[in-house]
Amino acid sequence: MVGPRFFWIWRRFKWTTVSSAANGDELPIWEAIYTNIVSNRMYGAHMGFGQEWYLGHGFAASLDVEGALLLDVVRERAEYALGEKDLPPINKRTKTDYSVVPEAQASANLWWYPTEGVQLRLGYEAMGFFNTKGFHKPVDFNWGAVDPPYEHIFRFFHGLHAGIALIF
Repeated sequence: MVGPRFFWIWRRFKWTTVSSAANGDELPIWEAIYTNIVSNRMYGAHMGFGQEWYLGHGFAASLDVEGALLLDVVRERAEYALGEKDLPPINKRTKTDYSVVPEAQASANLWWYPTEGVQLRLGYEAMGFFNTKGFHKPVDFNWGAVDPPYEHIFRFFHGLHAGIALIF
């Protein structure tokens, strides 16, 4: 298996603080919003191999292993703004960064072929990204020079998948 790969991880943290008037009214001018967004757009190529073993009586098992080398275009954006929609941000920091991200992926599947032209699949898939940019502490309390602590982190995605194919 060889081909192009695109993967996008987008993470947003939003913190809203509202000050109420003595009579309980909440006005947008008394609302402050802190937003921190990190976007990892990764472009590259992947390569891998797969093997399927027939178990008998229409059942099979397969294992697919892939690796990729990706260019990560990281967009970091943190800002303080008021709650009024038409007002611009009060203070903001935006930065674009680039890094190389290796990825590893594995998928194990159980297949059932009940009749000709019908396939059912149940499996588990895991993906690991080794050098993405993100945050563990998203809030930067330095209003004068907004610079939250971004760091290189490992990300792991996994889950079950199922499918059915009807072949004509």
